[in-house]
This record gives sequence, structure tokens and C-alpha cells, in this order.
Amino acid sequence: MKILGPQGVTDNTWRSLPPGEQETAPEIKREAPLPDGDLLAPADVWRTRRDALLAHPGRRLGLLLHVDDPWEEFLPLLPRLALIALNFPAFNDGRPFSTARLLRERHAFRGELRAVGDVRRDQLFFMRRCGFDAFCLVPEQQSPQALEQALSALREFSVHYQSAANSSTDIFQLRRDHAALKTAK
Repeated sequence: MKILGPQGVTDNTWRSLPPGEQETAPEIKREAPLPDGDLLAPADVWRTRRDALLAHPGRRLGLLLHVDDPWEEFLPLLPRLALIALNFPAFNDGRPFSTARLLRERHAFRGELRAVGDVRRDQLFFMRRCGFDAFCLVPEQQSPQALEQALSALREFSVHYQSAANSSTDIFQLRRDHAALKTAK
């Protein structure tokens, strides 16, 4: 699976653990050792394997949140998390937009914020404005040509009316800055 991120199109290097309710998965059983590498674990696995996940200081850790997960319970973990993946269950479900903005602005999360699930090119620009910096598009948009088109979607607009979580300057601030430069001359 390819990821659109700050460096362009890259391979996903994170190992995703299955949800904890899948008892057949050896990765989530309390006594089983966790796999090597960077781990992305769903909220229910964090609840059952938190100590085991945090026991490896060299490993990067991630949290996969679904829209119904009470994400506030994981706020104490933010300094330890390198990645939070927010799942979009459907194209028309915007709840992860709000969660992303809260994580960036209110809780100052500075790690990678990745959009996963039903993520499509049309949403990328707005997702980035809410604080997302990485995107895993739906499988039908994973071809090299589709990924390049998705990258272009992030550059479609050069100015914005509103301020946003991604710290880009809105058009009104640009106008104020320009007017201040003119009067300073």
C-alpha cells in the first residue's frame, strides 16, 4: 500500500496489528511477543497490550482510531505516538476531520496524522487543512497515475479564506501583510 505524505508517494512501512477481538491473531494475545518494526495498533489492542507496546523504546508506535473510539482516553499517550491514523468509514462521514483538528490545535499532536479508510482524491486538500499530513487512498486510487493526480490535488488552491490547522496563511492575513509592507515603505 502506498502513502501520500510530506515527501510524496512512499511505501507504508508500518505494521498494522489486527483488532483485539480477533482471538486467532497471535500478535494481540497478551502473552505473545509483538512483531518487530513500527507498529500501528487499534484502540482495543492499546487497551489490552499497552505495557507490551510501550516496553520497546526503539520502536515507533501508532494508534488507529475508528470514529466510535473514545480517542480522549489516549491523550496521555500523545508524546509517545509517532503516528495516529484516523479511519474514514465512508466518504460522507466527516467526523475524523473534527478529530484531526482537535488533535492538532487543542492537543498539539506533532506526529504524523494519517487519513485511512474511504479516503479519496477529492478530500485531500481539506484533510490537509484540518491537520492531516499523510493519506492512504482507497485501493482503486493506488495506481501510479492516480497517486500523481492525488498529489496535484494538494496544490490545487494557493490561497484560503479561513485559517486552518496546517498553519497556512489565509487570504485576509496576506492582504494585511501586503498593506503593512506598503505603508512601511
